[in-house]
Amino acid sequence: RDPATGVFGPPLATTPVPLGAGLPPLPEGTRIVLRAKADSWLQVRDRQGPVLLNRVLRAGETWPVPPGKQPGQLLLTTGNAGGTEVLVDGQLTVGLGNDGAVRRDLPLDPDAIRDGRLAPPVVAVRTPVPKR
Repeated sequence: RDPATGVFGPPLATTPVPLGAGLPPLPEGTRIVLRAKADSWLQVRDRQGPVLLNRVLRAGETWPVPPGKQPGQLLLTTGNAGGTEVLVDGQLTVGLGNDGAVRRDLPLDPDAIRDGRLAPPVVAVRTPVPKR
């Protein structure tokens, strides 16, 4: 574990990129990139247990999700869903939720992400019926 970054295993660089700019060069085979549009605590862990990322990404920083895992093998938890962007094959996907919302154990499966399956759940709100 790198005490400076909180990253377990071999370090993968986080790269500050001005919002609106293109992505930096990515490791071969990388399909998913996490990007902070606001400061966001992120954790990425393997279903088997090892934590790959556990830190705050600052606005503009990116983190390439390591390739070579089975789709959905890695899980994302974010403490600021509205400040976390997910890109698949260089394309921005549907938002994860509101600013400050916590989302846990989101499977990092490129096809599921692109299909919008990481979108926040819709909560039905019942409107009270006025009493007569």
